[in-house]
Amino acid sequence: MPVLIAIGLLLILCPITHCQGLNPEPLLNINLNTLSKETTPQGILKAHISILNVYDPKDINITMIYHIKTANNEPRYNETEPTNIKGPTKSYIKEISLENITNLTAGNYYLLAIVQYESNNITKTARASSTFRVHIPFWTPEKTKIAIGIIAVLSLLITTYYTYRWYKKRKLEKARYLFPMNYKKLPHKDDRSLWLGKIAETDIKAWYSPEDMTTHILTAGATGTGKSVSSSIFVEEALKKGIPAVVFDPTVQWTGFVRACKDPNLLGKYREFNMKKEEARPFRGLIYDVETPDIKIQFKKYMNPGEITVFCLAKLKPGEYDKAVENIVNTIFHEKWEESTDLKLIVVFDEVHRLLEKYGGKGGYIALEKACREFRKWGIGLIMCSQVSTDFKEAVQGNILTEIQLNTKSMEDIRKIEQKYGKDFARRISREAVGVGMVQNPKYNDGKPWFIQFRPTLHSPHKITEEELEQYKSFATTLDKIENKIQKAKKHGTDTFDIELELKLAKNKLKEGRFKMAEIYISSLKDRLRTWKI
Repeated sequence: MPVLIAIGLLLILCPITHCQGLNPEPLLNINLNTLSKETTPQGILKAHISILNVYDPKDINITMIYHIKTANNEPRYNETEPTNIKGPTKSYIKEISLENITNLTAGNYYLLAIVQYESNNITKTARASSTFRVHIPFWTPEKTKIAIGIIAVLSLLITTYYTYRWYKKRKLEKARYLFPMNYKKLPHKDDRSLWLGKIAETDIKAWYSPEDMTTHILTAGATGTGKSVSSSIFVEEALKKGIPAVVFDPTVQWTGFVRACKDPNLLGKYREFNMKKEEARPFRGLIYDVETPDIKIQFKKYMNPGEITVFCLAKLKPGEYDKAVENIVNTIFHEKWEESTDLKLIVVFDEVHRLLEKYGGKGGYIALEKACREFRKWGIGLIMCSQVSTDFKEAVQGNILTEIQLNTKSMEDIRKIEQKYGKDFARRISREAVGVGMVQNPKYNDGKPWFIQFRPTLHSPHKITEEELEQYKSFATTLDKIENKIQKAKKHGTDTFDIELELKLAKNKLKEGRFKMAEIYISSLKDRLRTWKI
């Protein structure tokens, strides 16, 4: 009995591997713990692995096998890795890149580690596993690249936009004039278009439709800014198209139409508009002096294609000017006109601010207001020149579609422009150069104004000399008297064919400013009329 107890104690106190008569064999245990409990398909799975050699601490060659499987035991990854254990334990961190694993969708997975080794020529294994989860982040690398690209493009666009706005603002601040938003929305060129000049600060030609003149034009600007000259460009172009014009001129400036431009300042600007000095020319026309407000005009008598007739009103007093305009407009209403959508006649009233009540006007303004409403249906276009535009009531302005504002210091006009179009336009009115006008017509440019630099005139912008003016007036009056006598004789049955032909020749010479020839024809007509018993 004591012997058995001793043998048992010996077995307990001595390790089995050192007991005599035993041949120890390796016995391996493995522990596995995934350090990345949650990762992405592009991430790296990390796991802590420890292997324990229970009985034999000697070196031993092993093979490590790694599997990644789904919760349903579907394989996704396999790897075999030979290694060894030096000593009783081996501990390390295993990293597996998930990026190259196909079909690795979001879900639960587990990592299985198998250690394979030889014991007594028998292949043995030990296993351990640990779970982890794969989730698909919203910001995948592909999405991140796309987002970065979009952000870069948006940043570029935003930067470009604000840079353009800053540039445009700076350009507008420095620009003397504001440019139109869309040149395609401005009047364009066709066979009947009138060439006015060019868009200010550009080389783009500025055009105007003659049909738009039937809705009338109001040109306003301070003295010396070129309001009459810019208005005369419309008339020049219309005359070139064969449309006649009748002008009522208190300044006598429009008499220059019968002389070619010789002003060196204007001729010097021809090249700027690709014009040649040889283009300067007079226009056929007659000049009459109005000495009484009780004027009666047979307008159809002066509707000769391409001819201008100027009635000088310089001798009329302010109140008489008003009365004369009233009579002139009423005369037009008393004529029989056919309705027309085409422009048939241009009637120009210069210095129309004299029709305002503060200058003694009343009836002329009312007549002009009526003319603005009614003349359009007959194809009669009005051009009115004034120092100010704000003094004209809505009844007149509401029937004038084209307004041209030249340089002005009138605070009322500047405030009006600011209220209608904004501060940017208002600031530039007082900065306009002579001959530049802010043009507005609701048909064009989305109703916004644009600036036109009017071309130089072909005719003389200055009134003719007093001597020439007296000759024109005298010859024109004489020819009218001769014509009346011829018409009277014609009613009495006299054959007037030859003398009417000579009268026409005399008028043509006078219209061309050829006074000598006109005088010869007038003398011949007078001699022939003396032999008539009328």
